Amino acid sequence: MLAKKRKTPGSQSRMKNDPDAAGPSSQPSPSQEHTLRLTPTEARTLAQKLKEAELLGNRSCSRTHISQQEEANLVQAALRFLLFRHASRPGVPIPRSELGAALSAAREGAHLHQSVSQIVPLKARWLLASRFGILAREVTRSTKPVTLQSQVEDDAPASQAGTKQRYYVLESLVPARLAAAAPLDTGAGPRRALLIAVLSILHLAGGRVDQDELWHHLAELGVHKGDRHHPELGSVDECLELFVAQWYINVNKDRSGSGEGMTYSIGEHAASAFSGAIPEFLQGLLQEEEEPEDDCIMILDD
Repeated sequence: MLAKKRKTPGSQSRMKNDPDAAGPSSQPSPSQEHTLRLTPTEARTLAQKLKEAELLGNRSCSRTHISQQEEANLVQAALRFLLFRHASRPGVPIPRSELGAALSAAREGAHLHQSVSQIVPLKARWLLASRFGILAREVTRSTKPVTLQSQVEDDAPASQAGTKQRYYVLESLVPARLAAAAPLDTGAGPRRALLIAVLSILHLAGGRVDQDELWHHLAELGVHKGDRHHPELGSVDECLELFVAQWYINVNKDRSGSGEGMTYSIGEHAASAFSGAIPEFLQGLLQEEEEPEDDCIMILDD
């Protein structure tokens, strides 16, 4: 026979007053609730992005003579490919050609009509936005010089971009301010700081800098080439390789009379992700250095 354990009068007060005992049901403070709310501007921006994704997704494959079930299966296959590929290599652009190959594999190698290969990714992008809060931007890699003031156009013609291959870049629809309030990856902060430092150096150098010169400037910040045990970054070289894979920076071979060297330049993703933020940040630092400090003058009465 089981007997119910009677709660003591002090047990409830202990649960209320003990923050560790409160568990996940503990309510955030009013200031935290205010911080985690969307501002009117953020709400309008989010609604606009969702509307644009919905317009892209509101298309049908009826003219291509495939059933609704087959269309749904292809959309689900596109969703799985984009999500798992992004999870395995976060932030790395996904070639559109690889998504097409995944859709062909879903149909066991059967030929995909051109309209199907165009419409299915659009529907998958709409579901990513509406169900997962993820924006899948379609970008074209450019061979033209990139600056932090330039913006990568999603629908830029391939002839203007200098290449015909397109990519998908998956980004969270959650505003950066709210995402920063609840970080999931504690190691992302130091890496992002290093990325901002590298992009700042490239911006001040006109968008391109020699490899040795970049490492010289980073060494002044305590970041050295070949360091695999940095207390905050781990392997420094792997961090830069990740920035290259994510299109934040580009690596170019520099053939000159003295031999082959490497130069770093600003990548396409940096132009879209940071835009004018880093130039404004650097301008603010320069203004702070130019402003003289106020001297404290003490007047003594005779």
